[in-house]
Amino acid sequence: MSTKESAYKRLVAANPIPDPERYMATVFDMDAAPGDFKEVIVSTKTDKKQEIEGTDSGPLRERRWRVAMATFIAVLAVAGGILVATLVSDGSDSAGDTPIGVVEAFFERWNAGDVDGAMALVAPEATSPFGPAVVPLRALVEFTSSFDGRMEFDCSTGASPGLVTCDWAWDTATTRALDLTGATGRSFKVEEGLITRVVPPNYIALEAPMRDFAVAEDPAGFAEECSPDGSPVDTVGTPHNQRCGSFLAGLEAAFVASLGG
Repeated sequence: MSTKESAYKRLVAANPIPDPERYMATVFDMDAAPGDFKEVIVSTKTDKKQEIEGTDSGPLRERRWRVAMATFIAVLAVAGGILVATLVSDGSDSAGDTPIGVVEAFFERWNAGDVDGAMALVAPEATSPFGPAVVPLRALVEFTSSFDGRMEFDCSTGASPGLVTCDWAWDTATTRALDLTGATGRSFKVEEGLITRVVPPNYIALEAPMRDFAVAEDPAGFAEECSPDGSPVDTVGTPHNQRCGSFLAGLEAAFVASLGG
């Protein structure tokens, strides 16, 4: 067996695609392909270049083409494997790379309205100063995402491993009208790519006046849409869920107007 044939067989054996020849046959005409591809198979040696350009014997020429294509397939398969590995990850370069990257990705998904995506970065056993964090944090994300606003954040690495501190502010028409634009410093703990502890801000300064306005403006609507239903509640007793959030968000423009905003 020639050296070239041995090299070809080794490439095929090592290639992630079980049968590169069969695979390529489904894409290209294997008999016609040597002529179609000869211009891209360039050797650094003059004599090899001349052979490829037309002086090879048919069998030798075809074997060289097959070796070149097997090499191409091997490179393509490796690159494809890297691409697949990237795509099946969480889809974010920042998420999982560093603790600060995880927290920033959490906020980015929150602002995109991707509740499930944001909560996928929170460990099931995550805690807050008030106890388990997952349920109330999801409720807060759902509630605030109903408004036409966003969470502003400026994060930095904390003093201990996995600790991230963020200046965190909810920017929406109501916070601006109430002059509640100042950021609040809050901390996150990240372990193995997931948030395990979070200290969320308290939005009572926004929720209390909005609740009072909603009760006065549309008492029946508030009673129906923001009635207790087992969802986590804020400090003034308003449920944090998408339904109540959407109801209050629908009154936001009228509330801001009532403040002269």
